[in-house]
Amino acid sequence: MNKNKISIIIPCYNGARFLKGTIESVLKQTFKNFTLFLVDNGSTDNSYEIMKMYRSKDKRIKLIRFKKKTSRAKSINNVIKKKCKSKLISVLDADDLFFKNKIYKQIIYLKKNPTVKVLGTLANYINIKNNLTAGISSTNLIYHNSCFKLIKNNKSIGIVTPSVIFYRDIFLKVGGFREDYWPADDTDLWSRIAQKGYNVFTLPEILLSYRIHASSITTSNFFYSRLKAMWVKENIFLRNINHKEVSFLKFKKKIMKKNIFYKFKELINDISDLYFRNSVIFLINKNYVFFLLNMIISSLFSPVRFFKKLLNRLKI
Repeated sequence: MNKNKISIIIPCYNGARFLKGTIESVLKQTFKNFTLFLVDNGSTDNSYEIMKMYRSKDKRIKLIRFKKKTSRAKSINNVIKKKCKSKLISVLDADDLFFKNKIYKQIIYLKKNPTVKVLGTLANYINIKNNLTAGISSTNLIYHNSCFKLIKNNKSIGIVTPSVIFYRDIFLKVGGFREDYWPADDTDLWSRIAQKGYNVFTLPEILLSYRIHASSITTSNFFYSRLKAMWVKENIFLRNINHKEVSFLKFKKKIMKKNIFYKFKELINDISDLYFRNSVIFLINKNYVFFLLNMIISSLFSPVRFFKKLLNRLKI
């Protein structure tokens, strides 16, 4: 197993619209020693044809096809377990873009900092036309021990997942992605890795363009996504006190039994966050009237929460 080589996985379900650009961003990497796995999760568009075209041009590309629609978590776990031979792994969404020196800079950092086992980066935001939008991603992983402090305080580990490079053996040791946690399965994974004592960190440099559009799961199914994220935190807490994890069904029942003041507070926060996210969508589509309207509504529901999110988005 070549310790300098990395396997890059692009899982795709009906992602033909942006797939070419995503593949090109990998092929243009300054770091050349990689294998690229293009994984078709049962697409009904021409994603598979695009993959075949690129495979015919570059011997580093391997093509995997699931004929029936397959979950992202299941397909990634399968590929990493059965196909990947490299020590390092990266999973890139089919609509995001690597900066050309991304892999190189992360591998250099991992060599210099062997205690770091999961390494993400910051990202800027792009729209469906590849135009740069306002703000950059934020992170709480300021120091190498930040992940452990977050876990100790029952907080989840959030990283821009398409930016991450991680070690294959650790991924397999903790059981990989758990599809029941989707769309918070990535947050669940990084949190479990940190909870096992492995260092999770974000390189404070923008090395990825992350695409935001209205069909993103965190936008189109916002409240469901939020509930799954809360479930992740609940099980972090339970593992911290050496208790058995709770199922999603039991967790939902627990939430329903909460008093009305707790439910009201959570609802207010969720609504504020929803309008904030909607404002980003309107901004990237240059609908400035609705952008301002949603910003105002978000700030009215939870002023402190709103301004914290705003500062995180606008930091440089």
